[in-house]
Amino acid sequence: MQTIKNFSLLVELLCADSVICNAGTLIRTPNNPTRKTVMTTFNETKAEITTKADARSEKVVTNLTIDWTGMSADDVQALAQQALVVKLQSAWRANGIPAGEHTVKAADHKIGVRAPRKPADIATLINKLTPEERAALLAKLTG
Repeated sequence: MQTIKNFSLLVELLCADSVICNAGTLIRTPNNPTRKTVMTTFNETKAEITTKADARSEKVVTNLTIDWTGMSADDVQALAQQALVVKLQSAWRANGIPAGEHTVKAADHKIGVRAPRKPADIATLINKLTPEERAALLAKLTG
C-alpha cells in the first residue's frame, strides 16, 4: 500500500468535476449547500457540516477537520465503499432490496449526482402495504 504523502496524489484521488485546484488548495463547489470542503494543508480537509438531530430540530453547524495522514489509496477507496454501501442500503430500504448479484457504478453516486432511479416495482410496493391497505386496494381495483 502506498501512503498519501503529497498533495498531488491526494488531488488525484479526490478531484472530480466539482473541484477547483489552485496553488495547493482544493475547494469543492457547493453541489450540496449544507456542506463545503476546503483542503487547507497537504493532508488535512476542513468541512463545514450542517446536521439536524431529527426533522423538527434546529440545524447544528460542525466545523470538522479530517487528518488524512497515513491513508493509502486503498484506505481511501475502502472508506468510500463503506459510505456508498450505507447510501445504497438506505435507498434500497425505501425502494426495494435487490436480491442476488447486483453491480453498482460508483461514478453514478458522486457528490452532487442524484442516484439513478429505476421504475418502481409493483410487487415491492404491494409487499410494503399493511393487510388493511392491501384489502382496500383490492376493493378499489375490483370495485
